[in-house]
Amino acid sequence: MIHSQIVAEGRLDKLKGIAGHIVDRVSCRVITPPSPGLVMIKHVDSLEKTPFYLGEAFVTQCEVEIDGKLGHGCVLGDEHERALYGAIIDSIMGNGHSLAPRILPML
Repeated sequence: MIHSQIVAEGRLDKLKGIAGHIVDRVSCRVITPPSPGLVMIKHVDSLEKTPFYLGEAFVTQCEVEIDGKLGHGCVLGDEHERALYGAIIDSIMGNGHSLAPRILPML
């Protein structure tokens, strides 16, 4: 399971602990605080195999920077904390940060 799936489905208290572990060790700058948004959902027609937009989904998005590496959190619904923790985790795991080997077992 990749880190974004874990952020989307994992227990919030565990994600908070992992994000706390990260920010205790490195400097984290919030570029875009958790904020609401809409994302288009693309689907492929099963008969004609043509893509179309099924509709929009309400999301919460956040962007952070750790050691010059960006992290992005985007989760379904109104979940500001989960989006922030996801962005912090993404900055470490998605960019091959030196902390990634220590964070992976926690996930």
